[in-house]
Amino acid sequence: MLSISDYPLILLSILLFIWLIKYEQYLEEIKADPIFSANLLKQGQFQITLVLGLFSGGFLAGIIFIPSYVQQVLHIPVENAGFWMTPLALASGIGAGLGGFLTDKLGAKLTVTISGIIGVMGFVMFPIFVTNGLIFVIASILAGVGLGMMLGAPLNSLIGETAQESQYGSALGTLSLIRQIGLTLFPTIFAGFITSSTLKVEPLLFKEYGELAKKIINDKGNEVTEGFSLLLNNINQLSDTNLQNEMLQTVTRIFKTGYDQMFYTSAALAFFVMLLGIYLLMKEK
Repeated sequence: MLSISDYPLILLSILLFIWLIKYEQYLEEIKADPIFSANLLKQGQFQITLVLGLFSGGFLAGIIFIPSYVQQVLHIPVENAGFWMTPLALASGIGAGLGGFLTDKLGAKLTVTISGIIGVMGFVMFPIFVTNGLIFVIASILAGVGLGMMLGAPLNSLIGETAQESQYGSALGTLSLIRQIGLTLFPTIFAGFITSSTLKVEPLLFKEYGELAKKIINDKGNEVTEGFSLLLNNINQLSDTNLQNEMLQTVTRIFKTGYDQMFYTSAALAFFVMLLGIYLLMKEK
């Protein structure tokens, strides 16, 4: 975003988006079949629903980094790292059903608010409290339930409150598109956090451990940015147990900073979801 070479592409995307809106408005005026209803975009609740859809894409984006998180921060063997997505995935399924039930009983707006509260609790636990597998599972369940509650029924219900029957299909398609944009943008942002912390490992090890760090990093052609498993293996081969533990804690602490930024960002998204839910509730009254 800060690179000057990207500015023409950003400007072009803005101009194309403006042209798309104008063209869709033209299609509506001549009674043609637009991709989405430009008139719907003028409605406040529909705009908020699209923002919620964007944030839900951000929640989903964080899931793909769970295996690397448990490997690099909790030191789970790489062959078992994928299994640790199971608690969050199961909780998301439970949350989806719970979201549908609460939408029927309490309404979509209150359900969105509750999902935001649960999501904040879950995502904040990762950087602050997660130090072992048990707490990780608890945090995953909370984050998964909050995510699952918001993904389905509440947003679809909010769409139904704003779109006419003839617009419902295109309105759902627009919501799906916005969620996909979130799934496109946020992995890049999260990967940037993790990469920035990864790039700090090598200089810090050189600074604190000198030639020993150079041997560990370069042994067997290992590069920190390419093979955390090789680095971990080389540290574990050190004969000095105290030095081994100290170096391992240093590497873990550096990697954790990137993941902490990712989880705090996810918690911030959940917090905004809660605020938007509260705003919709107050507006209803």
